[in-house]
Amino acid sequence: MRLLVRDTGTGILPDVIDRIFDPFFTTKKPGEGTGLGLSLVHGIVQQSGGYITVESELDKGTTSPCISPR
Repeated sequence: MRLLVRDTGTGILPDVIDRIFDPFFTTKKPGEGTGLGLSLVHGIVQQSGGYITVESELDKGTTSPCISPR
């Protein structure tokens, strides 16, 4: 299965993109989010034998292909 998630937002800053799948990582202010969403997705995809990547360009958006064998 292949799932492609794409947006046309502001993009992800280069200095944080390597940490977006870390548990509890967030760029939001305290109380506005837990930082668990992408970490959970990453864990579920890995446990199924798949992978997820992120490509982002500032002011143009982000693309996240997710590949799973099941």
